[in-house]
Amino acid sequence: MSERTRDELEVKGGVEACYAVAADFVTYPEWEKNTRKAEVKETDADGRGTKVWFEFETPIKNALYTLAYDHTDFPRSMSFDLLEGDLKEMNGRWTFEDLGNGATRVSYEVSVRPDFPLPNLLKKAIEKKHCRSCVKIVKTRVEGN
Repeated sequence: MSERTRDELEVKGGVEACYAVAADFVTYPEWEKNTRKAEVKETDADGRGTKVWFEFETPIKNALYTLAYDHTDFPRSMSFDLLEGDLKEMNGRWTFEDLGNGATRVSYEVSVRPDFPLPNLLKKAIEKKHCRSCVKIVKTRVEGN
């Protein structure tokens, strides 16, 4: 497994509200610059996406892949692993820590190994930007800013 890139922010909102934003996969193309398309292929009994297909743009090519999401630790965390696609590896985790007083620490970490040549420096820059974008949108959507 590759080294993970991580980011976190404190959000003025509850754990479940933060989780709901992170698990709203079909909206990812609206706010995550490199996510071109997202489609939920399967859901669990609670309607949460468990198999989600993405098209993600990189400077080299668009990567098509499907992730399996695990909601077992709802609402404290949600993890994901690559099922198939243009990547050798992709895995990560969202974590939602109740800080009390209606605040939540939202953390997102990801590790990606593409199945095509991508300089490591560029890969890390894309991961960092993606992580920051993910935690920022949870904050923005939950806080209503």
